Amino acid sequence: MHKKLIWRIALSILLIALIIVLFIVVGNHNSYATNDGEIIVLINDKENNIVSKERLSFKKDDTLYKLIKSNYNLEDETTSYGHFLKGISKDNFSLKTNGFDSWLWFELFYLKDGKDSKNEIDFNDYDEQNVSTGIDGIELVPNMIFAINERDSLHEASVLNNSNIVIKNNDKLYFILSIVLISIIIASIIIFFIVDLIKNRSINPIKVKDIAIMVMLAALLFVQEEALTLIPNIQFTFLLIMLYGAVLGPKKASLIVLVHVLLDNLFMSSFIPTVMLPMLIGHEITMLIGYYLKNKNTIILSIGITIASIIYAFLFFITTIFVYDINPLTYLIADIPFDIILIACNILCVILIYSPLYKILNENINNEMKAPSES
Repeated sequence: MHKKLIWRIALSILLIALIIVLFIVVGNHNSYATNDGEIIVLINDKENNIVSKERLSFKKDDTLYKLIKSNYNLEDETTSYGHFLKGISKDNFSLKTNGFDSWLWFELFYLKDGKDSKNEIDFNDYDEQNVSTGIDGIELVPNMIFAINERDSLHEASVLNNSNIVIKNNDKLYFILSIVLISIIIASIIIFFIVDLIKNRSINPIKVKDIAIMVMLAALLFVQEEALTLIPNIQFTFLLIMLYGAVLGPKKASLIVLVHVLLDNLFMSSFIPTVMLPMLIGHEITMLIGYYLKNKNTIILSIGITIASIIYAFLFFITTIFVYDINPLTYLIADIPFDIILIACNILCVILIYSPLYKILNENINNEMKAPSES
């Protein structure tokens, strides 16, 4: 039984790994300029005043981020989504945001077919595409307008305050690919775990009571993580996932992990493979470590949760540097302090509260699941 389960988990991880490779190869739209050209850069403050307007020349193989960084002073962070810009300035202006209730919103405008670039901007000559706050992966197209708008929660995002959005074909492909890959992941987990739970009723039946308990545990996992979001890498997520694996076993714990990953990414608007896949794989590995180390001492458990933390961070490191074309050393240097906080938090959780929580969950939850349902 255990050998069969291990093979299923191994096949699931292999499938997920293959999908990540496929996504990186097909879905990577970190486009480099195919030839030389120039673009117009408009920079607008919260009052919709244009504080800067200029044409910038680029060379073949340039990226938009590289072009903007070489012409302006930027305040940015390297995240799993790529470069997140919080401020931009030059000699004659300065826009600064905090990334929470104020941000920089980017907008693209492309010349319509048959139109020629002019010194004066006539927006009737352009098609518009809203691109939110992500600068990585935007293709440098000659004569396009790249608008950088300072915004807060009280302002409309668009510099034109309209809803004319044109999605390019490659972005449609990227969106469709993302949905397909996520669907494959969910389907594979259903095949390997949920069907088995329902099928082998005589061995390990899943009851309404079991589902209710799993829902409560999933809710606890989700709420604590969102409640602690503002404190970087301080959370009980790894501890709880290890406990769920130890107490419930891989099958039921895997369903809780899946629900958590789906809810977390829907809530954070990050429903894309480059975030969901490393998170899902990392948490599944954490759950398995908890399952296989459930009867070990605190030192071994601390080593286990440290390994889980490192694997989790490494998975995001891989997807980030390949998909968003970020310099590995730059990302690593920026990420190390957060990884240290994550590992320290997880080790303290294991040392201080793993044993009492394991005892409580093991005695109460397993007893509830094993008890016969009331008629």
